[in-house]
Parts: sequence; C-alpha cells; structure tokens
Amino acid sequence: MGLSLVVVDLDGTIIDRDGSIGTKTLQSLETARNMGLRVVVATGRAPRSALKPARLVDADSLVACNGAVACDLRTGDLWWAKTVPPRVVRLVVRGLDALSREVWPRVHTLNEVFVAEQDAVRARLYTSTYGEACRLVADRSRLARRAVMVGVTGPPDFMHAARELVQDAIGSLARVQCGNEASFDVVAPSVSKAWAVEQLANRLGVPRSEVAAFGDGPNDVELIAWAGVGVVVGPGCPEIRKVATRQAPQGDGVGEVLLELLRAQ
Repeated sequence: MGLSLVVVDLDGTIIDRDGSIGTKTLQSLETARNMGLRVVVATGRAPRSALKPARLVDADSLVACNGAVACDLRTGDLWWAKTVPPRVVRLVVRGLDALSREVWPRVHTLNEVFVAEQDAVRARLYTSTYGEACRLVADRSRLARRAVMVGVTGPPDFMHAARELVQDAIGSLARVQCGNEASFDVVAPSVSKAWAVEQLANRLGVPRSEVAAFGDGPNDVELIAWAGVGVVVGPGCPEIRKVATRQAPQGDGVGEVLLELLRAQ
C-alpha cells in the first residue's frame, strides 16, 4: 500500500521526555518529504507552542489545539479556527473553582494564552515547558472570552473528577479531549485530530488508506483508528492499543517504523 500523508503527534510521540526529537525520526520525515509525501503535525498544543517543533521537522501543515486550528506552514494560510464561546469558558472556570484550586485553567485564543494572576506560578512553569508566554488577568472570572481551546492542568489524582465535572457543566456545548493523566482540553464540539486530518486529506485528495498516523495519547485514538496505518508509540493508553495496527518503541521509534513503511513503497 502506498502512502501519501504522514501525520505525527508531538509530545510523547516524536518529542521525548527530555524535549528532543530523535535523529532517525528527523531523517525518516526528511526521506518521506523527498519521496513526495506530505508531513502533518497534529497536536494538542496551541499553535505558538507547536510552531517551533513543527518547523524543526519541516512539516507541510499544522493541526493544533486537538484539531481546532489548522494552517499551511508553507504559505502561512490559516484554514480554520474553531472556537468555543465565552459562555463555555465561564462554565469550565466555575466548575474548576468548585473542585480545587490545584486544578487550573488557561484560555487560548488564536495568538495568545490567558491565565489568572492566582495561577501565575503555574503559568511560568507552562511557559518554561512550552515556550509560550501567558497574559495575566486579575482573576479567573476575567478569563471568559471566545477561545480555540481551554486547557486544564492539575495533579493526576484530581483530573478524573475535574473531567467529569467539566463535561457535566458543558454538556454538548463543547468537547473534552484528554492528552495525558495530568491535563485535558475543552474545544468545539465537532473537533478532534481525526476530524481535522480527514478535512486536510480531503483537501489534498488523499484517501485514508494512504495516511500513516503516529500517536500515543487518548486524544490520538480516533486518528489512529481512522488512518490507513495507525501506529501507537510506546505503550500508549489502553484505548489506542486496541485500534492501532502497528506499534513503535519510545524514543526514536517513529523513525524506525516510518523508514520501514517507506521502504515498502
């Protein structure tokens, strides 16, 4: 089976715990481009924090915010930015305030991220990890605004209760996407990585059978299930292991499996 499109998640998939991207992974993506394949980064990260690693792998396109934002990295064209209204942000914030101050929200617009002053210390940690500066507002009640994503972070012990509380509060107005045990995101109700990559593939005239996707987290499950070749990287979550057609080891595993797939072209 020939491939035309390679889709890679960032954190935990091509970005290791130390923040590096393996040499073999970089080489395999370069080989894919030289063979005429298109490379897409599909991440839960916001666009600004995803841009540097996406450019490092010389991706053609970026799908950010779990599918809420998509753009052409060659031309700079923004294809879409799906948003949730201020009402949804308000519901999320109120729900979290009723749970624990340890679980904190950040609100992403297309080009900025807003955090309450009471969460400034956590915001600095976010900035040091993802390289995206935060704008502080007086308190959490001032966070309500139209957003492409509301990110929620906290201790793993609190997050299951937080997800349930937020889901109950927003109902069908928005969708919860979980990246890992310490965070989840709230996005527009139709949005997912799978939905976004399918829209992109349709734009390019690429059938799903010619798409190879690599991921590791709960927010990758639908994408891995949809792609013609769905590869779980590392152990992954239980849900993704059930739908993946291949498994790649952690570290530089994406490079190993992708080179194998390319040799079969």
